[in-house]
Formats: sequence, structure tokens, C-alpha cells
Amino acid sequence: MQETVEILLSTYNGEKYLAEQLDSIFAQTYGNFFITVRDDHSSDGTLKIIQSYIDKYPAKIKLYKDPIWKVKNMGSTFSFGRLMQQATANVLMLCDQDDVWMEDKIAITLNRFKSLEEENPNTPILVFSDMIEVDENLKTLNLSFIKNQKLLPEVKNEPTKILAMNVVAGCTTMFNRQCIDIILPFPSKQVIHDHWMAINVSKYGVVDFINRPTLYYRQHANNVVGANEVGMKYFISKLKSPLKQFGLYNDLIYNLDFKVNVFKFIYYKTALNIKRLFMNSTRTAKS
Repeated sequence: MQETVEILLSTYNGEKYLAEQLDSIFAQTYGNFFITVRDDHSSDGTLKIIQSYIDKYPAKIKLYKDPIWKVKNMGSTFSFGRLMQQATANVLMLCDQDDVWMEDKIAITLNRFKSLEEENPNTPILVFSDMIEVDENLKTLNLSFIKNQKLLPEVKNEPTKILAMNVVAGCTTMFNRQCIDIILPFPSKQVIHDHWMAINVSKYGVVDFINRPTLYYRQHANNVVGANEVGMKYFISKLKSPLKQFGLYNDLIYNLDFKVNVFKFIYYKTALNIKRLFMNSTRTAKS
């Protein structure tokens, strides 16, 4: 019997790209999935688009509605947290509203996930992949997000290293219900959900990387988190906002339920970023 996959989609004012993303999901080669959507109080036509897909695919997509007294804009981290709280399937995937999935995204990720599950029964498992960066019209910008951002996936199962350098993009992830117990609750809006997930699963479970893209990562003016060019200017910009950086890592370290050696963290943060600075990024795709 095929594993049922639940896709958790958080939306907010996503009318421009949402239909294209949903179409890419319904075009998947692996068909045993359903989508649970939580809308974060959109003011545009997002809800009408969602309803049109519910009307067309009533068995495959549903809209989660908060109790009326809790309806508000929560931000993407807490919105995904709410979706995880109410999820019913054993295998879960996160989905952003503005990307486009490759047709074998579920199949490729699930194949790796099931292999890991067989090797690591009753263990939190999270699998992530690479992405192709595209502009708002899906024109290719970079063939590898991992290479262009000069990330090092080999840090994936060392909590202090992944605390210093997050390599996991939430929109590429597949994980099991065992992960939810160690992920939730998210500590604050300042903490990005995929970073928190990666740190905790790397501590208590297994994190694995698929070295191929499974989606088109759309870059546009309204990205909550986008792909920035990684170089000297990038690192200088980080140094110019020390209070923001301190606040972020303070939130992360303070709220973890295991002790982090701060000196070790500072060493890895410094060493890994120096290594990134001197790495060659992938070539920008030619038009």
C-alpha cells in the first residue's frame, strides 16, 4: 500500500503565483497525497483560488480554519506550526505558495525517506533537497541553490554546525510525525521554522540531503526569505546588524532543550562563514 503524504501549504496574499504552484502539485507522478492549506488572513484573492481547487479536487485539498477568535496574521513560522499541530498523516511535506514543484518531487523525496525509515525505525527523519533559483517568470537564475548560497550540506547531522549554518530549506522538506514532537512549539516569530526544525531533528533524529533540485524557487519582491548573493558584501551586511543577529541566535540557543557550547558555536559560525567566503558559487544560468 502506498504511503499517504500530507502537504502543508501556508498562504498569505499569494494570488499571483498560487494557482501555478497548485497545478504543479496536482501534476505529480506520485498521486497518493492530499493538501491541507492554512491561509494567514489574506486580503487578496487567495481564498477564492483555494476554494476553486477545493471545488475541483474535493478529496485532495482542504482548508484548515482557525477558531474565529484566533484568526489573525501569524507569520509563516507560526502558520506552519498550526498546520503541523493538526496534521493527520505520518509523512508530511511543507509547501510555499509561490514555488513550482518538479513533477517527481514527491516520488524522489519519498523514495529516500522510506529507505531511511527502514534503516531507522521509530526515529525522527527529515529529508531535504536542492532547488533551482528562478525569477518571477520562472526564468532560470541559478541551477543550484545550495551551490549558489555556498552551503555545506555535510553539516546536516551536527546540531551546533547546523545552528551556525542552516542548510535546510523548509519548502524542500519531507518529515515524519515523530519530528513534530521535537519541533513544536516554535519559540518565536524571529526564528525561521526550517532552521529550528533542522537543528532539533539533527540532534534527536536523522537529517538527509538529496543532491538534486526538486522545485523551482521563485525569487520576487515579496519573498519572506530569498536567495541573496553570498560574498564579502553579504557578510558585511550581517555585521552591520549585530543586534538582529544576536537576537536571532539568542532566541535559538535559549529555547533549545539541550545545551549548546557557545564557544564551539562561535568557532563554527566563524570557520564555516570563512569557508563560504572562499568557495566558488555556481554559474548563473545563461539566457
